[in-house]
Amino acid sequence: MNIRNSLSMIGSAAVVIIATAACSPMTGNPVASSTGLSSAAQTTTTTATAPTTTDATTSTGSPHGHRAFSVVYHHYQSTEGTVSFDVDVPWISGDDQAVVDRFNNSVLSSLHDQQVSLGNDGSTSGYWTVSSQDAQAVIGTDVITGLLITSVNHQDPLSAHPTPQIATFVINKATAQPVMLTDLFTDSNEALQRLSNEARQQIIAKIGSVEESGIAPTAKNFANWIPTPYGIEIHFDDYQVGPHAAGLQVITVPWSVFDGVLAQKLY
Repeated sequence: MNIRNSLSMIGSAAVVIIATAACSPMTGNPVASSTGLSSAAQTTTTTATAPTTTDATTSTGSPHGHRAFSVVYHHYQSTEGTVSFDVDVPWISGDDQAVVDRFNNSVLSSLHDQQVSLGNDGSTSGYWTVSSQDAQAVIGTDVITGLLITSVNHQDPLSAHPTPQIATFVINKATAQPVMLTDLFTDSNEALQRLSNEARQQIIAKIGSVEESGIAPTAKNFANWIPTPYGIEIHFDDYQVGPHAAGLQVITVPWSVFDGVLAQKLY
């Protein structure tokens, strides 16, 4: 069994994860909603130390103005077939239910994608365990962003090492819609080429070399992204730009790199 092949479909789907969740507003039990995850899953919710953030302005004519949001975290435990989850996930609460549902359903959708992909990997023995590696949510000025990194292990036989899986989430607070990376630019091809060039320089500076196919100027290669006040933060999948031993690579590309092709600067 090749764990890298089994997981290849998950790591490249961060943008699609958000779009899929957009079709499934959450009602009732948030863990059981519309994702195929077990209704018997056990969850607890813990309020994060991050303070509640209230928008200072109201958009005229918009139902999404002047809202307060809080960052919370769910501890999710579930077993579906040969896949067992025991993870902390980013979660939010707030006044605008459309925004809350969009963000939280995006997180649930990413867990569902992992469950389906691992459950259909074709293994004839053993089982998968999925645990936490990192979970973050940030309430920004324009968007709410999230990062979920899980650690995947195959048991019996035991995989050589855990394989991290990354999902990012970017939801526009004004529209309750997901934001795609290419939405930021007037010329996506030029912007992706600049991203590729910048990624090459930064990664080589960090680890001495780079896997060129992992930084080719395609939206798929930069699917795991988060906007920040300083620029666009890119998270690369395991093995995408270098060996597993180099660790997960993260870069921040300054907004100034996109001068002349930036349609909107959201963070």
